[in-house]
Amino acid sequence: PHRVRVQVDAHPAGFERGAEMRMSSDGGVGRTRHPREGIRATGCHDEPMRWRRRGHLVFVTGGAGFVGRHLVERAAVADWQVVAPPSATVDITRADVVARAIENWRPQAVVHLAYRKDDPVNIVGGSRNVARAAAAVGARLIHLSTDVVFGGRPAPYTEDDTPSPITDYGRWKAEAEAAVADVHPGAVL
Repeated sequence: PHRVRVQVDAHPAGFERGAEMRMSSDGGVGRTRHPREGIRATGCHDEPMRWRRRGHLVFVTGGAGFVGRHLVERAAVADWQVVAPPSATVDITRADVVARAIENWRPQAVVHLAYRKDDPVNIVGGSRNVARAAAAVGARLIHLSTDVVFGGRPAPYTEDDTPSPITDYGRWKAEAEAAVADVHPGAVL
């Protein structure tokens, strides 16, 4: 695995969501539309929404979070097709659900940002499930972790430093990194 440094800028004023989705309550056809690009897809509750291909496809977990919103916005502007299902649709703790979603979309890249801070099953198991599903379709995986995998010191850490967490959350995130590296050795951590 490779560690990379990520810089997140402040939330821009006037931010727009990258996509909108609505589904009829009777299981009928729904439409998805990107407000800037005019991309459309159709589907129903039992089949995945399909976008017309217009470039590369990236599947994002945690797309509604702070970092996820920025990623979705910038990826769409950069001509990447973005799929960022809500956690209610793709529960990352359920391996079968994650595998089915990623298999249906067959993205070139998966960016895993989703987590629940006080839930080790979500952090470790969910990360493993996402990594395994990404590996199964040959997708490049970017797994976002945290600096709390390190214990803290006055000098800055580098991507080559060994994790040494001192909190439960840090330990779970370090375990998640190890699980991801185990099932998807080419992942970027």
